[in-house]
Amino acid sequence: MIDNQQFASLPLKAISRRVLSSGVLSLPIIGGDMATDDKRFFQYAEGILGERIEAEGKGAETRHDIMHHLLQATDPVTGKGFSREQLNVESSLLIAAGADTTSVTLAAAFFYLLHNPSVMDKLVDEVRSAYTTEEMDRVTPAKLISLPYLRAVIDEALRLSPPVPSLLPREMLKGGIAIDGHYIPEGTIVGVSAYAIHRNPEYFPEADTFYPERWIVSESDTEKYSSPNIPRTRQAVSIARQAFSSFSQGARGCIGRQLAYYELHTALAMTLHRFDIRLSQTEDSTDWREGFPDVIDPVKGKDSEKQGWRREEEFQLYDRFLSDRNGPMVEFRERV
Repeated sequence: MIDNQQFASLPLKAISRRVLSSGVLSLPIIGGDMATDDKRFFQYAEGILGERIEAEGKGAETRHDIMHHLLQATDPVTGKGFSREQLNVESSLLIAAGADTTSVTLAAAFFYLLHNPSVMDKLVDEVRSAYTTEEMDRVTPAKLISLPYLRAVIDEALRLSPPVPSLLPREMLKGGIAIDGHYIPEGTIVGVSAYAIHRNPEYFPEADTFYPERWIVSESDTEKYSSPNIPRTRQAVSIARQAFSSFSQGARGCIGRQLAYYELHTALAMTLHRFDIRLSQTEDSTDWREGFPDVIDPVKGKDSEKQGWRREEEFQLYDRFLSDRNGPMVEFRERV
């Protein structure tokens, strides 16, 4: 017979935290490869932080980056700085949020540029005409952001290939709300994925088409509809801007949005200014979908004929909360 006094009242959340933080999930037989990779990533982030702290303490030339300000920050009330544990969390967040998201967007931008030669030519002309080689070596991100077509290409790549493609969950507030004739009670977790919003033709006509001009207002009546059904009126561009969700929206929007734009403008502009680029001509590397599972027919299941990706003109993403992808495979040649 079990004595009820042996049991302690402990919330499930507290128990879960103890298990998740114990390292038991990193055992291959329990957590599998995902948990092992997760542990390896956090160890890497902690190692990078340690190197950064050591460099800061040596009194070398100070790098006034984000980590510098985090290391120097103090609470105005207690006078204490961030603990090592808190800095470890910030390190892993900055690496994941600031690296994976940017690399996904750059990969998508190159994919769409190389599959749309006229867009590539227009962007290359804008970048190379704006700055000489000497000027490009000293150009600031703030100046690069002033290039309208460069910004439009980046936004169009972000629209079609959002780095966080799935929904960002939100809890319905008190009183609930009616959405499209359906009542959603308070406490319900709701959300709409950026991928779905960005393909809603109400906000983005011809939503599957890579068309950077949709982000640029045309004052000319002859150019306001330069592509069928994709208006460039001030109202149309405003609607697109309001629906744009690659950085989320509202108070919970991405705090690193401006930094991400700086990174994307700098990396894309400098690459196009310095190199000529084309899709890989190697026969065994042209399939950018290599390594991804085949699309499974939801009715016929695994025995169905292999379908591959249904839209050849779309850069394929896989949802791992952050986007996963393969390729594109491209070749670079330095300009003379």
